[in-house]
Amino acid sequence: MPQLEELYAGVFRRRHEALDLNCGIVVGSDGIAVIDTRETPTAGQDLMDAVRAISDLPVRWVVNTHWHWDHAWGNAAFPDGAIWGHTRCREVLEAVGPDDVAAVKHWFRPERHAELDDLEVVPPHHTFDDIAFIDLGDRGLTLTYHGLAHTDADIVVGVTDAPVLFAGDLVEESAPPYFGDGYPLDWPGTLDSVIATRPEVVVPGHGDTIDLAYVSEQRASIASTVEAARSAHTAGIPIAEVPVAGLPFPEPTTRSLFARAYLQLDSHE
Repeated sequence: MPQLEELYAGVFRRRHEALDLNCGIVVGSDGIAVIDTRETPTAGQDLMDAVRAISDLPVRWVVNTHWHWDHAWGNAAFPDGAIWGHTRCREVLEAVGPDDVAAVKHWFRPERHAELDDLEVVPPHHTFDDIAFIDLGDRGLTLTYHGLAHTDADIVVGVTDAPVLFAGDLVEESAPPYFGDGYPLDWPGTLDSVIATRPEVVVPGHGDTIDLAYVSEQRASIASTVEAARSAHTAGIPIAEVPVAGLPFPEPTTRSLFARAYLQLDSHE
């Protein structure tokens, strides 16, 4: 069963069994904001039902922390919400086609495959490049882009009157970070910028809530693996032949990071 936790007054995170995904719910005097919308409109409707159990106020705002399907394909379940995201988030979601939907089908149990039929992907209505603010009445949300990391469009969401930061997949708790669309050379510096905002509670994209010590530790793990990738790239060692014993992440994650780091390093040559 999903877990609903009130982190501070009117600031909730809902943790789901599917993908161990976190979504945020922030209640303001003028309405409710939802942060990330799950993986399909059906799953998004389940999230909407959870919101209704908290408050009858309208959901007036939706925020996508990035464009990955598990965070944004539920947008259609919130037709009355103004959807916010990074400029690049809208560009990617606008381009989603049948091949993209087919590519993620293996993540769903067979009984959920029907949720992907005629899937409506709704991109953000409102976009920004660096920073934006949403006024909820008696409190606000600050949306900030700190740089390349997990994708090219990751944003974090802060609450003006609570030391909580919804970090999306910039940091993970229940699994290693995903580097398949990532920019590992930039990721540690991006996390440095996030850490400098000094939140007390960080809600990762997946898993339990964490603190800044955890974020700093994961940042260090990424940085040390990036340095190993730089050394191997300079030495001309093929990715499959790089020794990975002793590095912080499991081998599949490490080699995925190396593949993305090599692409970045090749583009800089």
